[in-house]
Amino acid sequence: MFGFLNAHESTADTDVVLGRLQRRLPHLLSEATAITRIDNLPLDSMDVVELLCATEDEFHVGLTTEDYMRARTVRDLLRVIARRAKKAGHALR
Repeated sequence: MFGFLNAHESTADTDVVLGRLQRRLPHLLSEATAITRIDNLPLDSMDVVELLCATEDEFHVGLTTEDYMRARTVRDLLRVIARRAKKAGHALR
């Protein structure tokens, strides 16, 4: 699925990304963990747009609806965000 993701990427990075998103969007992600399945998140289409916008604001990287739709777990999304942020030279801490 996400062949461009490294299975050995730092869980510390994904933990940081999740924590920052949970602080920014507690009404959407307060109960989410890295292993939460995307289809189990109680998000409607406007919530998804809010998540995509928050990702860009918080990490200065784009997350597309296609990225969201391809992800099976929250961890899949976190890895994409972490990788793109690092590649763009943005600190995750």
